[in-house]
Amino acid sequence: MEKIFIESGSYAKLQILNGIVRKEASKKGVGKLVDEINWILNLPPELREHFPEIIRYDIDSKIVFSEMKYYPMTTLRRLILERKITVDEALKQLEIIFDFMFYKLYKLSPEEDTTNLVEDVYFNRAKNRIGEMCGLTPLFKKVINTKKIILNGKEFRQVLPILEELENDEELKKILYPPCISYIHGDLHLGNILVEKENPHAFILIDPRGRVYGGGMGGDYAYDLGKLWHSLNGFYDFIHEDKFTLNYYMDNDIINATLNIHEKENLRDYRLILEQIPALLQKYEQIKKDPYWHERTLFSEVIHFCSMLPFHREGDNYEKKPLAIYLRSVILLNEFLEVWNNAAKK
Repeated sequence: MEKIFIESGSYAKLQILNGIVRKEASKKGVGKLVDEINWILNLPPELREHFPEIIRYDIDSKIVFSEMKYYPMTTLRRLILERKITVDEALKQLEIIFDFMFYKLYKLSPEEDTTNLVEDVYFNRAKNRIGEMCGLTPLFKKVINTKKIILNGKEFRQVLPILEELENDEELKKILYPPCISYIHGDLHLGNILVEKENPHAFILIDPRGRVYGGGMGGDYAYDLGKLWHSLNGFYDFIHEDKFTLNYYMDNDIINATLNIHEKENLRDYRLILEQIPALLQKYEQIKKDPYWHERTLFSEVIHFCSMLPFHREGDNYEKKPLAIYLRSVILLNEFLEVWNNAAKK
């Protein structure tokens, strides 16, 4: 039986048939898929067991494709949301994954041109994607240009003015520069982690980003952690699964919105998992030697939210899902600014 669907957050099309996953892209999606294929093919042999096995591929035609082994496994996101795994079991699974990432993947340091790393990975990426979204839908242009955002009864500043302020903060830019560059997955959210509940060591990390900066394979491991945070702290999974309600209206340069996440028990599980992750991470040397890993993780989380907007465009006059994503980025960036300003005063 064939199953065809479009990935959320990607321009690629998937076909699953007879034990093979065929992933193909044309036009916009070509570059990302080529990067993903090359990234997997160039992995050192000792790292390949936890990434999809590529059986056949073509990166030279108008339609680029890869055919990969199908893994009859479940995403960690699905297990947690459907409460088929306990908080303790989820944490144990994440610890096993962290062991692989920090003891193996993050130990390898490819050569990268990191001249404009902070500007490109954080500020330019967020501003470019917001600009792209404004070009795709007039509604978002109005949203971005409102002078005031009132969300759940609380007033927040807009994203772009805060980004401009932070981009001019040289102290912040210093700590955003990672102490080391290593191999990273690049899209390590819970929906890209395939697991077997009965065998937690048999996980597969799907859809690696392939290129983060400079066209190479390396990046900052806080970029990966930011993806986990955007699942667990930013509640992206609940937006992705349409487990939320959003009501809003715009009037005289003000957007007034109410955003509520459903599934309160799942929210509790997500919070409990997140609360215990920093303690799990403390055993790794990279974290012990990196005083600003948490700040970079939080800022990466915000930028991930800002940069995913075009991939979630719905093409109607309401744009429920991308607007919810944007409003979460508003909350997270305002929270980050407050934390950073308080830290700077000490």
